[in-house]
Amino acid sequence: MSRPLPILPKKLLRLAAEQQGLLTIDQCDVHGVDRGRRARLVAAGTLRRVARRILDTRSADIAGRIAAREHDHVRLRKVWLAQLLAGPGSVAVGRAALVVAGVHGIPWEFIPEMAYLDGRYGRSSEHVVIRQMDLGDRHFERNGLRYTEPERALGQAVPTMDRRTAIAVLDSARHRGVVDEEGLARAREIARGRRGSAGSTRWWDESVEGAESVLESLARTDCVDAGVPPDELQVKVFAPDGTLLGRGDMGFRLADGRLLVVEIDGAGVHSELAALFRDRSRQNALVAQGGVLILRFTWREVREPGAVGQAVRAVVRPHIGP
Repeated sequence: MSRPLPILPKKLLRLAAEQQGLLTIDQCDVHGVDRGRRARLVAAGTLRRVARRILDTRSADIAGRIAAREHDHVRLRKVWLAQLLAGPGSVAVGRAALVVAGVHGIPWEFIPEMAYLDGRYGRSSEHVVIRQMDLGDRHFERNGLRYTEPERALGQAVPTMDRRTAIAVLDSARHRGVVDEEGLARAREIARGRRGSAGSTRWWDESVEGAESVLESLARTDCVDAGVPPDELQVKVFAPDGTLLGRGDMGFRLADGRLLVVEIDGAGVHSELAALFRDRSRQNALVAQGGVLILRFTWREVREPGAVGQAVRAVVRPHIGP
């Protein structure tokens, strides 16, 4: 009769849940899961080795499905792995700090950067880059992850990004309340003089209030580049009797008096069948109003530079001349 597969203690499982499924060898030792038991758990598929002295409590199949659909999970997991590898006294900086602070728009392929409060050197690897940098007087903790202040993180990260990503990240930081206008100005000052800051100077001015998602920011930037900036974000459309019919992501006033509404269908809620029917019903009501044109784009189209801007320009330009 075969022996039952060994399981992890509940306290250790709770700790893993807090750390996006990850555990260190030392944490396992503290909770009584010694080297021999870990080897059996790895052989059984209960644990996976993902880095030096780091184990994953989630199976490869589950991890793959999560990675395919939940980029926020992937980003936070990367930061957790980096912090566990860097160890005590480490603080997330740059893009990693923005992820922890709740800013959207960071490409999920990034390698997290960490720095030590005492300024010491550390060993970088394929999973973490250790920096020596000024962390300022403040750092924070959120759900167990330590990170530098968002203003400093923006100043560190924006000069290293491409323009579209930088604008989307700045929009998100404003919309989600991670920084206010004073904090944004301070972040800009922190960025000054860093490598890449000269080329990124105007990006700070291209960020606006009102963009509610990364996809909206990318679509707006596309339209600006095509010479057809939107007249309004989160544009409300009313029936002749004043009834609110709906709200669009971007609005463009055409010369003939009509309104072009651009809608961005994200990969999440808009993909659900019920949401699609609700959107279709709303779209029909908007079009039936008579003075509204609608263009809708999927998240894949928005991710392709130029796609939204070219399509909008084809509709707007005939109404405003060359």
